[in-house]
Amino acid sequence: MAQQPGRLVAVRRGDGGGDISEPRIVTSWLRERIGRRLAEVTEARHWHQGERDPDAASLIHAWPRFEGLPPTELHCNGDSLELSTADPYDGYDMDECGDVRVAPATPPDLLAGVVGRRLTDAAVILGPFGGQDCAGVLLRLDGVDIVIGAFCDEWVLTTGRPPARVAPYWRVQPWLGPR
Repeated sequence: MAQQPGRLVAVRRGDGGGDISEPRIVTSWLRERIGRRLAEVTEARHWHQGERDPDAASLIHAWPRFEGLPPTELHCNGDSLELSTADPYDGYDMDECGDVRVAPATPPDLLAGVVGRRLTDAAVILGPFGGQDCAGVLLRLDGVDIVIGAFCDEWVLTTGRPPARVAPYWRVQPWLGPR
C-alpha cells in the first residue's frame, strides 16, 4: 500500500481484530515529520472528582501535530502504540467514574515541554517477545530525547532512553536520521 502524506498510519486487520501497529508505516510517518516543528499536542486525560493522576497514568490519547500536517492520534493498546490520522474528539462525562477532558498539553506533563521543538531524528521501538508491532517511538526534538510507548496496556512517557522496567522487552531500532 502506498503511503500518502498525512494519510493512514495504522492498519486494520482483515480478521476484525482491530487496529495494529506496523513498523514500516510508523517509520514512514516518522520520516515525513523529521525536520518539522512540533506545533502542538492535544491530550485526552481521565479526571475524577476534579483531580487526575500524573502524566502517563491519566493519559488516554494524545494528538501531536507537526507543522504543515494534520494531527495524529496516538493510542496505547496492550503492547502496541497505534497511530491514526484523526482530529481530537470532544471530552465526555462518565458519571461517577469521572470525566475525560481533551485540551492542549500543559506543564508539567512531558509532551507539553517539547511543543515548539523540531524533530531532528527518530527511531521505532519494536514490542516484546519478538513481536513485530510498534511498541513505541523514540523522538529527538532539538536535542531532547523522549520515549512514547505502550507496555502492558499502560503508557510509557519519559525523557532519554526506555526505562529499565521495559528495556529488556523492547527493541529500539536504529535512528532514522534526516533525509
